[in-house]
Amino acid sequence: MPLACAARETLEVLDLGLVEYRTAWRYQRRLACRRGRGLREDALILLEHPPVYTRGTSAREAALPALPHPVHDAERGGDVTYHGPG
Repeated sequence: MPLACAARETLEVLDLGLVEYRTAWRYQRRLACRRGRGLREDALILLEHPPVYTRGTSAREAALPALPHPVHDAERGGDVTYHGPG
């Protein structure tokens, strides 16, 4: 559903519902790449994903103890972050 942002510009709203974390991440990267090359307009992605942990490039430990949700390496600084309800 395109929304008017400014004269001749639109923002596409993409409501993806429930999507696995890695699938959503790959989709976002593809959209950003296409946007960077001027092949598409801006987009706002709305979605949910099951609980996960992300491990940033500054994570202190390579191996983590057993956690109740999957761990994904992230292209950001920082340590381990929980993404879930609450």
